Amino acid sequence: MSGRDAILGVATWLVVTAFLLLYVHKSKQTGIPRTAARSRMVAVRTAVLCVVAFLGLGWGLGVTGPRIALGLLIAMPIVLLTSLKAYEGPHHNVVGVALVVLIVTPPYVLKQYLLGFPDYDEIVLLPPGSSSSVARIKGAPSRPAQETTNPAEALSAAGSEGPQVATAVSVLRPAGTVEVRGARFAAISLDGTLIPVGAQVEVCGERNQSLLVRPLRETSPTTS
Repeated sequence: MSGRDAILGVATWLVVTAFLLLYVHKSKQTGIPRTAARSRMVAVRTAVLCVVAFLGLGWGLGVTGPRIALGLLIAMPIVLLTSLKAYEGPHHNVVGVALVVLIVTPPYVLKQYLLGFPDYDEIVLLPPGSSSSVARIKGAPSRPAQETTNPAEALSAAGSEGPQVATAVSVLRPAGTVEVRGARFAAISLDGTLIPVGAQVEVCGERNQSLLVRPLRETSPTTS
């Protein structure tokens, strides 16, 4: 690899990393924790991607550095747009299933790797004619996040004792952390409303190992 390609590789890494971090911290996504640790992980994994691309395609296939850089920059928006929703709905024949798997799976797997596998507790199923092809794996380990306890425990308590009330211990915009009876859980604001620290919220459900919450109507939110 020439010095020019090395400089181009570093520049590509910086641009792609900035693009991914903007998606994590500034978009409306709710599945990826907005933490410094997650940002560092994204930067490191993007560096691995750039090294593999420039060395593999450059040395192995003789692709020029500018083409590799352009390809990575074009691929990033496509990668971020891929979703499990592409698998939902009926697929009427084997060819349709194969096309979806071949076209959607590679960028989706790359997205999961770069962002820390936020959807790794879900499995893709492709039964013909099904209304939804996403099913949760029973007993899947919880992904690293700010929560210290399994959200299922809070839901189970809510189901047995009526609506469960929690307290926001970080700002939910819309993802953050709440506390229920001294235990902390990752949480997401159900309607996307920003919830300040100290606000009382009601637990409404669970998604991707995070509690779904909404502001408690009976109690005025307080901030610290």
